[in-house]
Amino acid sequence: MAGPLAEIRFDAFGVTGRPGGHTVAQFSNRMWQVGGRHFTRCECREPARVRFEDTRGRLTDPLGPFSSVHLYGGSLYVEKMLLARFDERRQIWHVPQDKADYAAIVVSA
Repeated sequence: MAGPLAEIRFDAFGVTGRPGGHTVAQFSNRMWQVGGRHFTRCECREPARVRFEDTRGRLTDPLGPFSSVHLYGGSLYVEKMLLARFDERRQIWHVPQDKADYAAIVVSA
């Protein structure tokens, strides 16, 4: 629906495409809102890398590339494995494996 984009950033305020920084979608009640339509799933159809961004804007080293990256109901999956979950109450992305919290996820080709 939105794309193709070189990079997509997911945070508490929505989804921004890069380059350009334009808003692609909003996230609320475990659904993505794009152009007045609601979706439960967002996917990357090309191999992609994932980085996490802390509250100071610092990015982790990239993970991947993964052949499958998708978001479903506020959870990020890579190759059918849960990587992170968005906590709407705290407005952060939580990575269960690392027991770490991040302000945003950045997915890139």
